[in-house]
Amino acid sequence: MEKMTAIARPYAKAAYDVAMANQQLSLWHSMLENAVKVLSCSELIAVLANNVVSDEQYYALLVEPLQQYLNQDMQNFLALLAANKRVAIIPEILNLFCQYESLNKQLLVVKVITAIALSDKQQKLLNKKLTAKLACNISLQCSIDKKLLGGIVIKIGDTVIDSSIPKQLMQLLEFVIR
Repeated sequence: MEKMTAIARPYAKAAYDVAMANQQLSLWHSMLENAVKVLSCSELIAVLANNVVSDEQYYALLVEPLQQYLNQDMQNFLALLAANKRVAIIPEILNLFCQYESLNKQLLVVKVITAIALSDKQQKLLNKKLTAKLACNISLQCSIDKKLLGGIVIKIGDTVIDSSIPKQLMQLLEFVIR
C-alpha cells in the first residue's frame, strides 16, 4: 500500500495543482471518482490486466465512458497514466487528491502581536507570505502589546516566532555576557 501511495503521490499532486490553477477542484474530483467507478468494472479489469493491450487501447477503454467529464488537461492526465501503465493507481490518486483538498480547506489561525496596529496592507502582505510559507489558508488574529516596543511575535499553534525588540535585546545581552 505504501508503495502504491508513493507511486500515486506525484500524479495526485500534479492533478491537484492543475485543478487549483484552473479553479476546477470539483470537476477533477468528479472525474477521478468516475474513473474509479469505471475501473471497478470486472470486464475492464480483465482487459487491462492483459499485457498485450496497447497504450492507445488502454487509454480508450478508460476514457470512452468518461468522455463527457473530461477537458483537455484531464485527457492528457489519463493518457499519461495509461502510457505509464498507472491506471490501477487511480483510486489512490483520488485518495491523495481528497487529502490535498482537505488540507487546502483547513484554516490555520495565526496570532500576531505587535506594538502598534498593523495596517490592512501589512496584514494582507503578512497573510500572503504566511499562506505561501505554510501552504494552507491563514486566519490572522492581530493584537497589540505596548510592552513589545517594536517588532512582531507570531504564534502558530505551539510555534512562536519572536522578533520583538525585548527579545532581540535579551539575545544581545546573552551574547555579550557569554
